[in-house]
Amino acid sequence: MHGQERRQHRGQKMKWCRSVKDMHRKITTNTLFFLAGKPDSNEFMH
Repeated sequence: MHGQERRQHRGQKMKWCRSVKDMHRKITTNTLFFLAGKPDSNEFMH
């Protein structure tokens, strides 16, 4: 039982890390567009 629970928890942690990485990538893209001053940077703000 415990082993299975631990395995499940690890899977959730990996999923969480993946979502954080995606969020970080989006933020980086937003910053790059914002610094570049491109007009389509407004699309990412929504």
